[in-house]
Amino acid sequence: LASELGLRTDVRRVMLYFLGCYGGV
Repeated sequence: LASELGLRTDVRRVMLYFLGCYGGV
């Protein structure tokens, strides 16, 4: 469960990062 939660958090961070990049551009 811990590993799955970690992966989910990573995905969220990546999504937010991509959204931020597109928003900045």
